[in-house]
Amino acid sequence: MRVAQDAYGHSICGYFNGRQAYEVIEQSDGLIHPSEVTPKLYFAKFEDWPEVERKANGYARGRVLDVGCGTGRVALYLQDQKKLEV
Repeated sequence: MRVAQDAYGHSICGYFNGRQAYEVIEQSDGLIHPSEVTPKLYFAKFEDWPEVERKANGYARGRVLDVGCGTGRVALYLQDQKKLEV
């Protein structure tokens, strides 16, 4: 993939650098629509995460693999809580 093709990466980077950014979803059936999730969530503090995500993190123990982690906020949170083996 060329850098110009990385829409997800551009969205995350743009938000991080103070620009307004959106996620756009392209489904396998060809439907394209804006996501309800904005890159702001990827940088949110734990208190601002959706309730289901906060609750799920309470079950994490031992070794955790954060696949497709975006900005890595879940892994970083668990590491800070000393729930991850590093």
